[in-house]
Amino acid sequence: CCSGMSNLTSVTIPNSVKTLGYSAFANCSVLNHVEFPNSIEDCAHYVFENCPDIVTPIYNSHVFAYLPVSYTGAYTIPDGIKIVAGGSFAFCNNLTSVSFPNSVKSIKAQAFYQCSNLEYVSFGDNLEIIEDGAFYGCSKLSDVHFPNSLKSINGIDQGFAGAFGRCSSLRSIIIPDSVYDIGALSFDGCSNLESVILGNGVINI
Repeated sequence: CCSGMSNLTSVTIPNSVKTLGYSAFANCSVLNHVEFPNSIEDCAHYVFENCPDIVTPIYNSHVFAYLPVSYTGAYTIPDGIKIVAGGSFAFCNNLTSVSFPNSVKSIKAQAFYQCSNLEYVSFGDNLEIIEDGAFYGCSKLSDVHFPNSLKSINGIDQGFAGAFGRCSSLRSIIIPDSVYDIGALSFDGCSNLESVILGNGVINI
């Protein structure tokens, strides 16, 4: 759509729009204002990647689209959000922890990709799927507790990077009985992982 428009400062997305495509507004170096309507039901990956002038989070009543990479500290995703879009927190290197509301059902691919100082996540009670590369490279992430609602780790398509690949501070994992699918490379490169307990529901590894 508008990727790489170097003079674009403001975007008003009409209510007719339901989805945003891959990198739709990426590399818009001076974009600083986005009207993000509730009509948007889903976003592809990296919609607002490399937009350094955006300084406030972008989301509507059910989709979280972007946290500025300059954000520092802990973040709580607003209640009502169902989908955390792909790449929406990617490269937020000063993000230290994130809390999910019970409304979140899906964490899309590479959502928290390479958040190098992310130490703790608190998942909500209705999370169903964590897609490929969602927490890839979160090397300080040391404590993960999956909810009993979770069905799939790494997504059905088992993408290019493990959901928790290279999370080198993880030491133990307990997979609840609700999980039936653990995708390829889900915990690849977790060099300090000492214990994995698989739930009775797992049918695909």
